Amino acid sequence: MTLGKKIIIISASSDIGTAMCLKYIKEGWRVFGTYKTETPRIDYLERISILQLTGSRFYSKRNN
Repeated sequence: MTLGKKIIIISASSDIGTAMCLKYIKEGWRVFGTYKTETPRIDYLERISILQLTGSRFYSKRNN
Protein backbone atom coordinates (compact mmCIF):
# COMPACT_ATOMS: atom_id res chain seq x y z
CA MET A 1 0.00 0.00 0.00
CA THR A 2 1.33 3.42 -0.96
CA LEU A 3 0.85 6.01 1.75
CA GLY A 4 1.30 9.05 -0.48
CA LYS A 5 1.07 12.65 0.59
CA LYS A 6 -1.49 13.79 3.14
CA ILE A 7 -2.77 17.22 4.13
CA ILE A 8 -5.23 18.69 6.65
CA ILE A 9 -7.32 21.65 5.48
CA ILE A 10 -8.83 23.73 8.28
CA SER A 11 -12.27 25.17 7.41
CA ALA A 12 -12.80 23.11 4.27
CA SER A 13 -16.24 24.68 3.79
CA SER A 14 -14.85 28.19 3.28
CA ASP A 15 -14.07 29.55 -0.20
CA ILE A 16 -10.33 29.20 0.24
CA GLY A 17 -10.58 25.88 2.10
CA THR A 18 -12.71 24.32 -0.64
CA ALA A 19 -10.34 25.58 -3.34
CA MET A 20 -7.37 24.10 -1.47
CA CYS A 21 -9.16 20.75 -1.03
CA LEU A 22 -9.95 20.59 -4.74
CA LYS A 23 -6.36 21.48 -5.68
CA TYR A 24 -4.84 18.77 -3.52
CA ILE A 25 -7.44 16.13 -4.46
CA LYS A 26 -6.68 16.76 -8.15
CA GLU A 27 -2.97 16.35 -7.43
CA GLY A 28 -3.63 12.95 -5.83
CA TRP A 29 -3.15 13.90 -2.17
CA ARG A 30 -5.12 12.26 0.62
CA VAL A 31 -7.08 15.19 2.06
CA PHE A 32 -8.44 15.63 5.57
CA GLY A 33 -10.71 18.62 6.18
CA THR A 34 -12.47 20.27 9.11
CA TYR A 35 -15.71 22.21 9.13
CA LYS A 36 -18.34 23.42 11.59
CA THR A 37 -21.35 23.73 9.30
CA GLU A 38 -22.35 21.29 6.60
CA THR A 39 -22.76 23.26 3.35
CA PRO A 40 -23.26 22.39 -0.33
CA ARG A 41 -19.46 22.64 -0.68
CA ILE A 42 -18.98 19.92 1.93
CA ASP A 43 -21.59 17.76 0.21
CA TYR A 44 -19.68 18.17 -3.06
CA LEU A 45 -16.33 17.35 -1.47
CA GLU A 46 -17.86 14.24 0.11
CA ARG A 47 -19.15 13.12 -3.29
CA ILE A 48 -15.65 13.29 -4.76
CA SER A 49 -14.26 11.25 -1.84
CA ILE A 50 -12.64 13.69 0.53
CA LEU A 51 -11.64 12.50 3.97
CA GLN A 52 -13.14 14.73 6.60
CA LEU A 53 -13.01 15.47 10.29
CA THR A 54 -15.86 17.20 12.07
CA GLY A 55 -16.11 17.87 15.79
CA SER A 56 -15.61 14.68 17.73
CA ARG A 57 -17.00 12.51 14.93
CA PHE A 58 -14.70 11.07 12.27
CA TYR A 59 -15.90 10.14 8.82
CA SER A 60 -13.63 8.60 6.27
CA LYS A 61 -13.79 8.05 2.54
CA ARG A 62 -10.83 7.13 0.40
CA ASN A 63 -9.83 8.95 -2.78
CA ASN A 64 -10.52 6.67 -5.75
